[in-house]
Amino acid sequence: MNDIHIKKLQTLEDAEACEDLQVAIWPSHPNSAGFSIPIHMLVAQMELGGTILGAFEGRKMIGFLYTSQERDEQGRLYHYSWLAGVLPEYRHKKVMQQLKYANAEIARQQGAYKIVWTYDPLQGANANLNVHKLGGVVRRYYVNRYGERAGGSPQNTGMPSDRFLLEWFVDGSFTRPDLPPSVADLLSRDDCALVTRVEVDGRGLPVLRDFDLDLPHPLLVVETPGDFPGLRAHPQQNGLDLDWRLKTRDIFLTYITGKGYVVVDFRSEGRGPARRNFYVLGSARFSS
Repeated sequence: MNDIHIKKLQTLEDAEACEDLQVAIWPSHPNSAGFSIPIHMLVAQMELGGTILGAFEGRKMIGFLYTSQERDEQGRLYHYSWLAGVLPEYRHKKVMQQLKYANAEIARQQGAYKIVWTYDPLQGANANLNVHKLGGVVRRYYVNRYGERAGGSPQNTGMPSDRFLLEWFVDGSFTRPDLPPSVADLLSRDDCALVTRVEVDGRGLPVLRDFDLDLPHPLLVVETPGDFPGLRAHPQQNGLDLDWRLKTRDIFLTYITGKGYVVVDFRSEGRGPARRNFYVLGSARFSS
């Protein structure tokens, strides 16, 4: 988008505008103290060397990204991205993608080797950006990371906030396996198997009927809902959202935490109600 530009936020006025933006993105709701980074933390990170980016259309701030500098156990520098958001009317204009790439450029300039953040595994749009487009990898699964009051974000209030920890190796040290373009082609290989059996029921909603936790294949495919927010909003879903959460929790804890598989890709195929989302699990290759 040529009319959208990214800049680093540096002043008190920038922080005030970012605080106002967060309130616009995530209005307050019952049973939660709110979902935003307060202005004193925004100002502090500006002074401490954190990266706070704003996305602008003209002079209007429409998105932001907030990260801090951290050190791993070996003392290596990385960025932790705590929060990022875009106004609803701009969410399909690649604004978040621009913010992420701008963050990556700054991280590399500072000598950071990766950027990490958490996201809901069932949110397909986030998975498509984080894993497929950016090339992030997932090696850790958190159970109910932020509790159920706010669910990590207002759209998830009232259900366990399970999360993936996404690692984006901006130094190029992670190499994604060379995989065929379609899920059908991938599943035709002898070294790949489908973990889940998903059917569309009479409500038009995807139901996870069965799954296999004992597959030995080097590559595994896990299907998730094509539109999880839409599923949650369906007036007759009757707990299907929680059913998906608990069953996929079992799958990812078994294969990622228990057996050492890694999320190496994500595929989203089809359109509208026919959209289907798939994670690809395998082994990660890292250069020294």
